[in-house]
Amino acid sequence: MTTFEPLTARQLDIEVLADLPDGPVVEGCDNCCGSCQMSSADAPPVPAGFDTAIAMAEAAANHNPSWWNEIRTHAGDSADGEYCSSLLLGALLQSAAHRLGVPTADVWAYIRRTGELPL
Repeated sequence: MTTFEPLTARQLDIEVLADLPDGPVVEGCDNCCGSCQMSSADAPPVPAGFDTAIAMAEAAANHNPSWWNEIRTHAGDSADGEYCSSLLLGALLQSAAHRLGVPTADVWAYIRRTGELPL
């Protein structure tokens, strides 16, 4: 199994468009990246399958396929967990693009081209 190291914008061969601040931005934060940890009264409800998706991701990150399969087979509706996993992966990759200061489309193209995640 291959472990992926975080990639830089230079490794992605794309131009860095903006630098993110080092610290949290609280005043006027629109909670776009979660770096300020602001609580929002307008926060959407937790999607169906979120707990399943997080548990499966934890099992996979721990290289424990038995635990992962146990979670999958005992889920109320595994399709909810699968869809939520896709939502979480998409959000993670958008966040990586934001952190790198590059367009999200460039990150998607890089992943398709190389199979590496820029996390």
